[in-house]
Amino acid sequence: MKSVKYVVALVCLVVCCSFVSTDWIVFLSHDGTFKISFPHEPEVLKHIVDSGVIPTKSRLVKYDVGKFKDENQSYQLIYSDYPDSIVNSDFKTRITDTFLKNIIFTERDMIKGRIISIEEIKYRDFPGRHIHFTFGGKNALNMKIFLVHSRLYMLKIVCDITNDNNPAIEQFFSSFEVIDKPVKAPAKGKKAR
Repeated sequence: MKSVKYVVALVCLVVCCSFVSTDWIVFLSHDGTFKISFPHEPEVLKHIVDSGVIPTKSRLVKYDVGKFKDENQSYQLIYSDYPDSIVNSDFKTRITDTFLKNIIFTERDMIKGRIISIEEIKYRDFPGRHIHFTFGGKNALNMKIFLVHSRLYMLKIVCDITNDNNPAIEQFFSSFEVIDKPVKAPAKGKKAR
Protein backbone atom coordinates (compact mmCIF):
# COMPACT_ATOMS: atom_id res chain seq x y z
CA MET A 1 0.00 0.00 0.00
CA LYS A 2 2.84 2.38 0.87
CA SER A 3 4.52 1.67 -2.47
CA VAL A 4 1.28 2.47 -4.33
CA LYS A 5 1.01 5.83 -2.51
CA TYR A 6 4.67 6.48 -3.25
CA VAL A 7 4.18 5.76 -6.98
CA VAL A 8 1.03 7.93 -7.13
CA ALA A 9 2.86 10.79 -5.37
CA LEU A 10 5.81 10.43 -7.75
CA VAL A 11 3.53 10.46 -10.81
CA CYS A 12 1.72 13.57 -9.50
CA LEU A 13 5.04 15.31 -8.94
CA VAL A 14 6.24 14.51 -12.46
CA VAL A 15 2.96 15.65 -14.01
CA CYS A 16 2.94 18.91 -12.02
CA CYS A 17 6.57 19.64 -12.91
CA SER A 18 5.84 19.12 -16.57
CA PHE A 19 3.57 22.19 -16.48
CA VAL A 20 6.32 24.47 -15.17
CA SER A 21 6.98 27.07 -17.85
CA THR A 22 10.27 26.68 -19.66
CA ASP A 23 9.33 29.19 -22.34
CA TRP A 24 12.00 31.69 -23.16
CA ILE A 25 11.30 35.38 -23.75
CA VAL A 26 11.40 36.44 -27.39
CA PHE A 27 13.29 39.70 -27.77
CA LEU A 28 12.43 41.86 -30.80
CA SER A 29 14.96 44.55 -31.72
CA HIS A 30 13.94 48.20 -31.45
CA ASP A 31 14.01 48.53 -35.24
CA GLY A 32 12.18 45.24 -35.86
CA THR A 33 15.02 43.71 -37.89
CA PHE A 34 15.76 40.63 -35.78
CA LYS A 35 14.55 38.52 -32.89
CA ILE A 36 16.19 36.13 -30.45
CA SER A 37 15.08 34.27 -27.31
CA PHE A 38 16.50 34.64 -23.80
CA PRO A 39 15.74 32.56 -20.68
CA HIS A 40 14.60 35.76 -18.87
CA GLU A 41 14.08 39.43 -19.74
CA PRO A 42 17.35 40.84 -21.14
CA GLU A 43 18.88 44.25 -20.52
CA VAL A 44 19.62 46.57 -23.47
CA LEU A 45 22.63 48.87 -23.49
CA LYS A 46 23.44 51.37 -26.24
CA HIS A 47 26.95 52.60 -26.86
CA ILE A 48 29.35 53.85 -29.47
CA VAL A 49 32.48 51.81 -29.99
CA ASP A 50 35.56 53.68 -31.14
CA SER A 51 37.46 50.96 -32.96
CA GLY A 52 40.23 53.32 -34.00
CA VAL A 53 39.09 53.21 -37.62
CA ILE A 54 35.58 54.58 -37.33
CA PRO A 55 33.12 54.97 -34.44
CA THR A 56 30.47 52.28 -34.67
CA LYS A 57 27.02 52.35 -33.09
CA SER A 58 26.39 49.15 -31.18
CA ARG A 59 23.75 47.72 -28.91
CA LEU A 60 24.31 45.04 -26.34
CA VAL A 61 21.36 42.87 -25.38
CA LYS A 62 22.27 40.66 -22.45
CA TYR A 63 20.95 38.48 -19.72
CA ASP A 64 23.35 37.75 -16.87
CA VAL A 65 22.04 34.75 -14.98
CA GLY A 66 22.90 35.93 -11.46
CA LYS A 67 20.66 34.26 -8.88
CA PHE A 68 18.68 32.03 -11.25
CA LYS A 69 19.58 28.39 -11.92
CA ASP A 70 21.09 28.00 -15.36
CA GLU A 71 23.85 26.05 -17.06
CA ASN A 72 25.27 29.30 -18.42
CA GLN A 73 26.48 32.51 -16.82
CA SER A 74 25.58 35.04 -19.51
CA TYR A 75 23.65 35.27 -22.79
CA GLN A 76 24.57 38.18 -25.06
CA LEU A 77 23.81 39.57 -28.47
CA ILE A 78 25.76 42.55 -29.75
CA TYR A 79 24.94 44.17 -33.04
CA SER A 80 26.96 46.88 -34.72
CA ASP A 81 26.17 48.88 -37.82
CA TYR A 82 29.11 49.76 -40.06
CA PRO A 83 29.11 52.12 -43.04
CA ASP A 84 28.64 50.21 -46.32
CA SER A 85 31.91 51.69 -47.54
CA ILE A 86 33.83 49.93 -44.72
CA VAL A 87 32.33 46.45 -44.79
CA ASN A 88 29.41 44.63 -46.36
CA SER A 89 28.55 40.94 -46.79
CA ASP A 90 28.40 41.61 -50.54
CA PHE A 91 32.14 42.39 -50.62
CA LYS A 92 34.67 39.84 -51.88
CA THR A 93 35.14 36.82 -49.62
CA ARG A 94 38.74 37.83 -48.89
CA ILE A 95 37.55 41.15 -47.41
CA THR A 96 34.73 39.69 -45.29
CA ASP A 97 37.02 36.87 -44.08
CA THR A 98 39.61 39.41 -42.93
CA PHE A 99 36.92 41.46 -41.19
CA LEU A 100 35.53 38.44 -39.32
CA LYS A 101 39.03 37.24 -38.42
CA ASN A 102 39.80 40.66 -36.90
CA ILE A 103 36.58 40.50 -34.85
CA ILE A 104 37.58 37.05 -33.51
CA PHE A 105 41.09 38.10 -32.51
CA THR A 106 39.82 41.31 -30.94
CA GLU A 107 37.42 39.25 -28.80
CA ARG A 108 40.23 36.85 -27.84
CA ASP A 109 42.42 39.77 -26.75
CA MET A 110 39.57 41.45 -24.80
CA ILE A 111 38.84 38.33 -22.73
CA LYS A 112 42.53 37.37 -22.56
CA GLY A 113 41.47 33.96 -23.78
CA ARG A 114 42.50 31.12 -26.01
CA ILE A 115 40.78 30.11 -29.24
CA ILE A 116 39.83 26.41 -29.16
CA SER A 117 38.12 26.23 -32.56
CA ILE A 118 36.85 28.35 -35.43
CA GLU A 119 34.25 26.94 -37.81
CA GLU A 120 33.12 28.71 -40.98
CA ILE A 121 29.31 28.90 -41.01
CA LYS A 122 26.60 30.80 -42.82
CA TYR A 123 23.37 32.43 -41.78
CA ARG A 124 21.26 32.06 -44.89
CA ASP A 125 23.83 33.19 -47.49
CA PHE A 126 25.64 35.57 -45.13
CA PRO A 127 29.18 34.81 -43.89
CA GLY A 128 29.75 33.80 -40.29
CA ARG A 129 31.91 31.93 -37.82
CA HIS A 130 31.32 29.71 -34.78
CA ILE A 131 34.13 30.13 -32.27
CA HIS A 132 34.95 28.40 -28.98
CA PHE A 133 37.20 30.21 -26.51
CA THR A 134 38.43 29.42 -23.02
CA PHE A 135 39.45 32.12 -20.57
CA GLY A 136 40.17 32.69 -16.92
CA GLY A 137 41.14 29.05 -16.46
CA LYS A 138 37.56 27.89 -15.91
CA ASN A 139 35.27 29.67 -18.38
CA ALA A 140 34.17 28.90 -21.92
CA LEU A 141 32.80 31.37 -24.45
CA ASN A 142 30.74 30.08 -27.36
CA MET A 143 30.29 32.75 -30.00
CA LYS A 144 28.62 32.95 -33.39
CA ILE A 145 29.18 35.98 -35.58
CA PHE A 146 27.35 36.89 -38.77
CA LEU A 147 27.85 39.74 -41.21
CA VAL A 148 24.44 40.61 -42.68
CA HIS A 149 24.94 43.37 -45.22
CA SER A 150 26.76 46.00 -43.12
CA ARG A 151 25.50 44.84 -39.72
CA LEU A 152 27.59 42.53 -37.55
CA TYR A 153 25.73 40.22 -35.15
CA MET A 154 27.68 38.61 -32.28
CA LEU A 155 25.85 35.95 -30.25
CA LYS A 156 27.77 34.96 -27.13
CA ILE A 157 27.27 32.56 -24.25
CA VAL A 158 29.61 32.33 -21.28
CA CYS A 159 29.58 29.18 -19.18
CA ASP A 160 31.80 27.08 -16.97
CA ILE A 161 34.11 24.82 -19.02
CA THR A 162 32.34 21.78 -17.55
CA ASN A 163 29.00 23.01 -19.01
CA ASP A 164 30.33 23.75 -22.49
CA ASN A 165 28.01 22.48 -25.25
CA ASN A 166 24.90 22.34 -23.03
CA PRO A 167 21.50 22.35 -24.78
CA ALA A 168 20.69 25.97 -23.84
CA ILE A 169 23.59 27.17 -25.99
CA GLU A 170 22.06 25.73 -29.15
CA GLN A 171 18.59 26.89 -28.08
CA PHE A 172 19.89 30.47 -27.83
CA PHE A 173 21.82 30.31 -31.11
CA SER A 174 19.00 28.66 -33.08
CA SER A 175 16.42 31.20 -31.85
CA PHE A 176 18.21 34.04 -33.67
CA GLU A 177 16.35 35.24 -36.74
CA VAL A 178 16.86 38.20 -39.05
CA ILE A 179 13.49 39.58 -40.13
CA ASP A 180 13.40 40.42 -43.83
CA LYS A 181 10.61 42.95 -43.51
CA PRO A 182 11.07 44.95 -40.30
CA VAL A 183 8.29 44.50 -37.79
CA LYS A 184 6.54 47.66 -36.65
CA ALA A 185 8.02 49.11 -33.43
CA PRO A 186 6.01 48.58 -30.22
CA ALA A 187 3.19 51.05 -29.49
CA LYS A 188 3.73 53.84 -26.97
CA GLY A 189 3.69 52.57 -23.44
CA LYS A 190 5.39 49.32 -24.43
CA LYS A 191 9.05 48.89 -23.70
CA ALA A 192 11.27 49.77 -26.66
CA ARG A 193 14.36 47.68 -26.96
